Amino acid sequence: MTAYLNHPIINALIYSNLWIALCALALCQSTYLISGQSMQFDALTLLVFFATTATYALARLMGLRNLSENVRQKLWYGRNDWLMKTQVVLSGFACAVLFFYLKFSVQIALIIGAIVILLYSLPLLPRSGKWVRLRDIGQWKIFLIAISWGMTTAVLPIFNIGIEHYGGFSGALIFLIERMLFIFAITLPFDIRDMHYDADFGLTTLPHLIGIRNTQHLSYLCLLIASFLSFLWSWHTANFHFPNVIAIGSCYLFCAYLISLSHRQHQDQFFTGIIDGSMILLFLLLLISSSLFI
Repeated sequence: MTAYLNHPIINALIYSNLWIALCALALCQSTYLISGQSMQFDALTLLVFFATTATYALARLMGLRNLSENVRQKLWYGRNDWLMKTQVVLSGFACAVLFFYLKFSVQIALIIGAIVILLYSLPLLPRSGKWVRLRDIGQWKIFLIAISWGMTTAVLPIFNIGIEHYGGFSGALIFLIERMLFIFAITLPFDIRDMHYDADFGLTTLPHLIGIRNTQHLSYLCLLIASFLSFLWSWHTANFHFPNVIAIGSCYLFCAYLISLSHRQHQDQFFTGIIDGSMILLFLLLLISSSLFI
């Protein structure tokens, strides 16, 4: 499957952080579509795109710190670290400008989310006599990813257009939990992929604690609960649109299939390209269901 994805252009798309930024943008647009809104390329969605680019570029730069030059040259982003640095500077500047075009409630939520993301990406926490990132604490990493992506792609758009479009506080909470479960489910395969790497650095993640098969089963369970919550949220609000529920369920079912393959895959294109790409798939399915089945 990944042999066709191992192409210079595709590698550049993935490792330049453009792909993951598009995934974040797609999830924000999905949040708008689910509530019956149209796509919006506003200050928030642009900020999410640039913030994701900067965050992942910064994380890659931090990961290069302790690598030898020989190892760095084997990595696409190691050979193009100048691009990562440029992305951090330019995207950071874009975020600073766009921040002032946001609603006050969105600004407050964004600041809280930014603190979590910075702690995740930068070595700002003291541990065992050295400074570490939250992502370097194995058990915390995956939960923080789910929380930060839930804040970025669900909470911020909800605050941006108004919580009343999501059934008030209870509806927004159901929606947020569904989004975090989805992110949690598609992030678990990355922990399966990184088991040996994490073990070399003394990190204990869920696959180490419960095994690969049980980790996959946990992903399936999260997707099943997320599917139920999408139906419950639609029923709870005035936005019940059965084709959207089918679109979400179809995407989650495809994700379950990808997760079932994760223990046999090792190439990053499968994980960063295809599994992360399910976020774009969700947006496309919702776009079709919202456009054709009104």
